[in-house]
Amino acid sequence: MAKPPEKPEESEKPEESENQPLEKTAEASDESESIKGELDELLGELIPPENRDEVVQRVTGVVLAHEERYSGPLPHPQHLREFEEICPGSANRIIQMTEGTLEHNKSMNQQVFDAEKQDVRRGQYLGFGALIALILAAVYTGMNDHDVLAGAFLTTGVVGVVTAFINGRGRNNN
Repeated sequence: MAKPPEKPEESEKPEESENQPLEKTAEASDESESIKGELDELLGELIPPENRDEVVQRVTGVVLAHEERYSGPLPHPQHLREFEEICPGSANRIIQMTEGTLEHNKSMNQQVFDAEKQDVRRGQYLGFGALIALILAAVYTGMNDHDVLAGAFLTTGVVGVVTAFINGRGRNNN
């Protein structure tokens, strides 16, 4: 005979991990009213009206006291246990599938990081090339008696470099 699944203790504090029950929300009062309305309709003529409010109140309290929310990459341990009871080996397959998904996500994040790093490096090379081109253009125009144009080329290069140093990477990531 299979052992009944253990119920999680509500008074225990969850460990710090990704798989944690979510805290109860402010929706509880709206949910309470919804449950009370449904119970009142279902009980109808079964319970006399003078006792109905007390019964509805007690049942609603029990239902809300046992509400549990869970979030994480794996199913709730109790559900995982039930999957295993229904289909032996399924819990292991679910865990392997989750591990595979997490490994894939990690790989994709690494690829995005590497691509962004290459983009930054390419931008630095192109920016340096543009600066050298502006300096060479300024030198060439200055040697050919176009001092104003040479000054414009140098000013453009200096303003671009100073702006890049002042702004840095922080403002581009907004």
